[in-house]
Amino acid sequence: MVLSLCLLLPSALLAQTTIQSGNTASPASPPLLTLQECVRIAREESPLGIAARRDYESSMFDYRAFEASLLPQVSLNGNVPNFVRSINPITQPDGTVQFVPQSQMFSNLSLTATQRVPFTGGDVILSTGLSRIDLFGDTRSTALWQSVPFQIGIRQPIFQFNSYAFDQQSRALQRTIAERRYVETLETIAMNITNAFFDAYIAELNLENANLNSAINDTLYQLSKGRFEVGKISENELLQSELATMNARVNKVRAELALRRTQYTLQISLGRSPDDKVSLVPPVQLPPVQVIPERARAQALANRSEATNFDSRRLSAARTLEQARLTNGFNATLSASLGYNQTNGELPLAYQNLLSQSRANISFQMPILQWGGGAAQVESARANEAQTEQLIIADGLTLGQEAYFQAAELTLLEQQVVLSAKADTIGQKRFEVAKNRYIIGKIALNDFFIGQNDKDAARQNYLQTLRSYWVAYYRLRRLTLFDFERNFRLTPP
Repeated sequence: MVLSLCLLLPSALLAQTTIQSGNTASPASPPLLTLQECVRIAREESPLGIAARRDYESSMFDYRAFEASLLPQVSLNGNVPNFVRSINPITQPDGTVQFVPQSQMFSNLSLTATQRVPFTGGDVILSTGLSRIDLFGDTRSTALWQSVPFQIGIRQPIFQFNSYAFDQQSRALQRTIAERRYVETLETIAMNITNAFFDAYIAELNLENANLNSAINDTLYQLSKGRFEVGKISENELLQSELATMNARVNKVRAELALRRTQYTLQISLGRSPDDKVSLVPPVQLPPVQVIPERARAQALANRSEATNFDSRRLSAARTLEQARLTNGFNATLSASLGYNQTNGELPLAYQNLLSQSRANISFQMPILQWGGGAAQVESARANEAQTEQLIIADGLTLGQEAYFQAAELTLLEQQVVLSAKADTIGQKRFEVAKNRYIIGKIALNDFFIGQNDKDAARQNYLQTLRSYWVAYYRLRRLTLFDFERNFRLTPP
């Protein structure tokens, strides 16, 4: 239920709202800033906003690099040249060994393309290469070329842990978590800038109120001195009026300092120069938000980064269990390749009359006796998976409850804003009545001060309630990552 506040606003707030709606300002006056504009600037231009965007971009580039690693990887490898001069043992035709000085140079160049297969956990390899061996003697040298025009091979684990498949799922979840954390950070920035905005705006109104109180109390003090001279009031009442005037002047100085400090903090939070001057427009028109607590709970469980992190924690526990189960059982690796090759002393002839080459190998490992260690590792991982699931259930209840009560609080604050605005208006009118009645001598000075204090308290209560509403509004967006005003899920800009 959205209620209009225009009829309940104090005159100072109505004046600023009129300026905003008319969108006019004197060239010499500072620019007008609304809360929504401050939130936008803080998200886009503040140091925290820029840092959050860079962190998000880093996560996205990291995921993009992982995606690229799943595509065929092509590399060029070689040794050009590799020269060796040494005395080597050479076996002779009759079986004897002679140590012969040799000078050799080995050169090779290969082009390899590797493709991961996440579904099976294996690799497919395509390659082509060329090698040359040069033998240097005292009187002559010989060279031999070896070509491998084409070769295809596979490496396939059998009954082994498939890290590729788990990495692919984990990286996809981490990308989603990074996106949602970025949006949550933006909403946290909105909450922080809302507090800074109201600190500065309340300080601005406090200074206006302090100036007003100082002027009124000074006027009444002059009036009290005249009444004391003619014997209409006692000396104690005159001293009370003088003390109130001095306190009002002290409050004015404090309000000036508070305004400079809060405006400085706001400008720093916006990423602007502290010397810039702005005029703040109060966000008195509440957004048309209809929030059912149950819906807020559902959106939190569907959209929050913590909810996606639940899936990541489940996947991590399942990975640990699968790794423990497969590591402690029979596993093997199949390696095979098929291609063509040829050798010749001349390079063109090394690519003619190609001969086939093939290779196949299966290596395996099977634990025979582990004294129960393998089974214990599996049971430990299974217990960890069960514990993780219970902790996720408990964290999910907390996550949903937080959003549920935040939605309920926002609805309550909307009603409190209306009531406090009405109380502020009443306090202003009551103060005017008390001031006028004191001037004509119908009430005592104490009654006037009571009306003044009640007026100030009502104004502070209204401003603090309005602040609480807007902070709760952005906190609900952060807790649910959902815009209930426009009815869509929040995503990175």
